[in-house]
Amino acid sequence: CLEYSQEIGSIPTIQILGGEDVGQGEFPHMAALGYEKDDELLWQCGGTLISNKFVLTAAHCVVRTGVTLSKIRLGIIKLDDVTDSIQEFGVLNTTTHKQYNRKTKKNDIALIELDNEAAITDTVHPACLYQNEDDPNRLLVTGWGYTTSNGKSSNTLQKAELHAVALAECSEVYVSRMQEPIVATQICAVSDNGTKDTCQGDSGGPLQVLKVPITNIYSLVGITSYGMGCGGITPAIYTRVYSYLDWIEEIVWRQNRLS
Repeated sequence: CLEYSQEIGSIPTIQILGGEDVGQGEFPHMAALGYEKDDELLWQCGGTLISNKFVLTAAHCVVRTGVTLSKIRLGIIKLDDVTDSIQEFGVLNTTTHKQYNRKTKKNDIALIELDNEAAITDTVHPACLYQNEDDPNRLLVTGWGYTTSNGKSSNTLQKAELHAVALAECSEVYVSRMQEPIVATQICAVSDNGTKDTCQGDSGGPLQVLKVPITNIYSLVGITSYGMGCGGITPAIYTRVYSYLDWIEEIVWRQNRLS
């Protein structure tokens, strides 16, 4: 992923104070997924650009009923934006992990192949894949999901800082409430005070850590999968990217050697 940075040079880091809105170019790998339903285009999931041809997302954002995944937008902050910096693509192909379980959300990971190559710019740039099995303690999550539990989704991309929670502690909570253990291919994360979280509409988006500040290059640690409600002290669950590196690389870089 760092080779792409040679195409854009140095980009000033954007600092956001006093709010959770995201600035233009702050998360250049963020993708919005659009679905067709009854002649309407609905933006209902997020994803992460990991090469100039592939977006990584949650399997449950690809395996859906009643809607058709048809559009991917990159370089977008506001969902209703129509500026020239936005790049829009069709979906050439999707690959869902063969062991994805819709009921338990295990192996909740999928790849979307774009119908054309993304142009690498200061606002569109792939994320790296996190290469360490140990989770960073401090993490950032981004998405256009609900800003309040059972509320309305945000038109502007939002960010929140979370911290990782030990799997044993997290699994105990989910077994007691949902009879479903959390496994090593998943990550648990929550905010310090329980006021920030991923919510409906954030699915498929990135759980990330900053890798190269001067160019806003991030490492993708997890993929937003599911949770119990929004906010509160119960951690949300993310698919652990490190567990699927071989699967990802076999599909993406078998066809795309620029990384």
